[in-house]
Parts: sequence; structure tokens; C-alpha cells
Amino acid sequence: MEDDYEMASNLKNALVRNMLLFIIALVLVYGFWNHTQFYQIGFLPLLIIGSFTTYIIIRLTVWINATDFFSRVLDGSIKFSKEDVDPVKYEEKVVIIRPWKVRKIRIGKHYLAKLNPKSKKYFAKLYVKDNYRKSLGDVDEIEAKKFGAQSLEEFKQLWNKKYKTWDPNKMVRVVEFKVISKEEK
Repeated sequence: MEDDYEMASNLKNALVRNMLLFIIALVLVYGFWNHTQFYQIGFLPLLIIGSFTTYIIIRLTVWINATDFFSRVLDGSIKFSKEDVDPVKYEEKVVIIRPWKVRKIRIGKHYLAKLNPKSKKYFAKLYVKDNYRKSLGDVDEIEAKKFGAQSLEEFKQLWNKKYKTWDPNKMVRVVEFKVISKEEK
């Protein structure tokens, strides 16, 4: 169900991007059509200007498609609790394990660690090294320690405290990150 929603969201984003590119193409064609004197400047200047304009449009298209320009995540932040601030800052916690949700955290991207995603204040800048899905019951001792727990049993207790239930079949998102800078802004 969640995968279907994510696929529909990706399709919607692709349609919006391509519609924008189509509108840009229409504007360019309309502009060239209404400026007949533009064609009177000669072949070589027309070739140079036309090539440069086309190059800029292609680069803009590539940039729009490569960025999160139309993404629902505007500020690139990951929410943490107050108890997580020091462990994240001092790299005692380098993994977050959360219930699987629609929002995708991308590998290789930078995010701000925040207590409140709507706030401009953050306490660290993070680089996401890995991001994968697995069942809660498959979380191992190594991931539990990277999460900041002393053992798998302590991780289970922390999970139960926060989410009220331990369902080994529940899908979770495991995000491994590296702290780039520790700042209070």
C-alpha cells in the first residue's frame, strides 16, 4: 500500500516536471514564431544564439530533474527527540530506525538534524550514507548499537517505550548517517 502511494507520488512529480518542460518549449516556440526579425540576423549568429539557448534549456531541464525541486521535503530535515541531540552530536547514534513511512530520505543527500522540522534551528548537519527497509525483527545487534543502544534488548525496550508495541513483522526504515558538522543554529 505504501509502495503504491510512493509510486503514485513519483509519477505525479514526473508528470509535473514534464508539464513544466512542455510549457517552456511552447513559450520558446511562440517567442521564435513572433519574432520574425530574429531570423534576419544571419545564419551564423542565429546558429550561435540558438545553440546557446538550447544548451541553457537542456541544462535547466537536467537540473530540475536531478534536484528535489518538486519534492514534498522542502527543508531537507530529519526530526529527532531531545534525548537524541547529544548522542547524534557526539556520534554515539549514527543510525535511526523508524516505522516505514512514505517520506523518502535519499542516500548521498545532506539533511539538517532538528527537534522541530518547521523551525529554522538545527543542531547538526548530516550526510545519509545508507537507507534501507527491513522488518523490525531483523534488526541486529550492530544496528542496535549504531542506534545508540547498548544491546538489542535495550533497543527493544527503547522501541516499546516510544512506539508502545514490538511487532517483529513491522517494516521499518533504517537510515545510517554521518555527522558533518555540529552546530546550534
